[in-house]
Amino acid sequence: MDLNGRGVIVTGAGSGIGAALARRFAGLGAHVAIIDRDADATKAVADEIAGLALPGDVSDPDIMPMFTSITED
Repeated sequence: MDLNGRGVIVTGAGSGIGAALARRFAGLGAHVAIIDRDADATKAVADEIAGLALPGDVSDPDIMPMFTSITED
C-alpha cells in the first residue's frame, strides 16, 4: 500500500492498536495526525513518528470539524 505523502488521521492513537496503526501508516510514508484524550501519549507517539499531535476527545461534536480543518491545511 502506497501512502507516501497522503494524510491520515488516527483516533485513539496514544496507545495500543491506534498507536500501532499510526506507526504503520507513518512507515508507509503517510503524514499522520494523532488524536487521543491523553495529551502526553498523543505527543509521545507524534514525536516518535514525526506526526501531528492533536489531543482531544472525538466524542465532543465540536472537535472533529476542528481536527479535520487543521489536517487539511
